[in-house]
Amino acid sequence: MKLLELKKLAILGIFGAASFLAATPGYAVNGSFSKTKNPGYIVVAGLPGTARFGTLSSDFPAGTLNMTKTITSVSYAATTYTNGAINQQVIICMTRQYSTVNDVCLDISNARSGTLSVFNGKTIAAGVDFSIQHRLTGGTYPTATPATPDQITVNYSY
Repeated sequence: MKLLELKKLAILGIFGAASFLAATPGYAVNGSFSKTKNPGYIVVAGLPGTARFGTLSSDFPAGTLNMTKTITSVSYAATTYTNGAINQQVIICMTRQYSTVNDVCLDISNARSGTLSVFNGKTIAAGVDFSIQHRLTGGTYPTATPATPDQITVNYSY
């Protein structure tokens, strides 16, 4: 083969490899963060005790702040109150970024721990908040005390 034909083949090979790599989808990277917070005392029946879990930029790896991250699951553990309440309603919620308005909420009263898919596909970023809210009926007051802190773990990919 002539030198010119070899150069043409080499150039075609480079362009072919570049085209293949550009067309090959990237692999997702998985990450997670966990938060623990005390929902606080309840001093009057019906008023909530709420643990708020704010998402901060420091919850994500350095250099990934501008990358879109999508929730793949949220695990939680919700406490109980030790005041002898006859009913303890527990709700987990997620807000939109930099908002106080709940985007998605789910009653978790019947399962005090577990892994949820209801938040899957939602974008997670700094400024998105989660909360676990407790409302009690019955029991003794003025101070109902949580037995343990609430906890969430957010799993995501980017």
